[in-house]
Amino acid sequence: MELSLFSLKVFLRVAEMKSFSEAAASLFLTQPAVSLQIQKLEAIFQTELIVRKGPAEFNTTQAGSMLFKHAEEFLRLEKQLLFDMEKFSLVPLTHINIGACCIAGEQLLPLVLKAFKEKSPQIKIMLHVTKCDDIFRGLASGAFDLACTDKAPTSKALAKKKLLKVPLVFFEAKRESRSYPYSISLHELKLTPMVLREEGAGCRAELMKMLSRNGIKIKDLTIQAVSESNDAILRLVKSGEGVSILPEFMIQRDIEEGLLGKITLKETRLFQEFYLVFRKRGGLSRSQADFVDFMVDHLESTNPTVD
Repeated sequence: MELSLFSLKVFLRVAEMKSFSEAAASLFLTQPAVSLQIQKLEAIFQTELIVRKGPAEFNTTQAGSMLFKHAEEFLRLEKQLLFDMEKFSLVPLTHINIGACCIAGEQLLPLVLKAFKEKSPQIKIMLHVTKCDDIFRGLASGAFDLACTDKAPTSKALAKKKLLKVPLVFFEAKRESRSYPYSISLHELKLTPMVLREEGAGCRAELMKMLSRNGIKIKDLTIQAVSESNDAILRLVKSGEGVSILPEFMIQRDIEEGLLGKITLKETRLFQEFYLVFRKRGGLSRSQADFVDFMVDHLESTNPTVD
């Protein structure tokens, strides 16, 4: 029985996600198919790689931890080989794994991906929507090739390029008794019930920076609810639970349709930047560079930056 890169890829995903079912879903495999690949590896090396503690719990053995390190290197070398050989090939050899924050993955990139696939159907692209910190770890490990985030990376191993700078706006369920945009002070904001994104989200981070500049802490706000879902936040605000803050382009249609009312601050304006993030080491393959150029042009033409 020969060692296969596919089995190593499956093992890495299982070990990283600590779940057979989640690894299977991410690889578009059945759970029995994932288990079979682990069994093949254990048969090759004649040792246990994973010790099962229960139906959904397991630990990697000492041998499994050793295999994990070597498997990462095998797959890094495979990616580098395809990267280098693509320069001589007439067709793309690499595919593109993109990590995206919630707003970028749900609002900015879908139309870009659709347009790019129409232009270059031979290039396979996978989009993974998750938190920025998970994205940065994925870039460092090689799980992602590129990323679009609403936070700048802090790792020196990662490079960033600004894609967009967009206005952040406060909004509420539209009231017939008010004319919009409705203006309030920071003191009034502190007393206003609010619905916010979770800690670590880009728009919340920008809000916290602005508050800090004005001597206000996040705990000084009247926070009614916190959610990781932009859709949930919109539903809560529309039901009258409070005021929230998101990029203006996300709520513009609801404002135009009279469902939401825009609120401005008397003291300041807020903006949010979106970044293209990639590893400094190794550069981009030809197909990845083509996608980056296409994405930058598409976003600039459809979402003008604000200076």
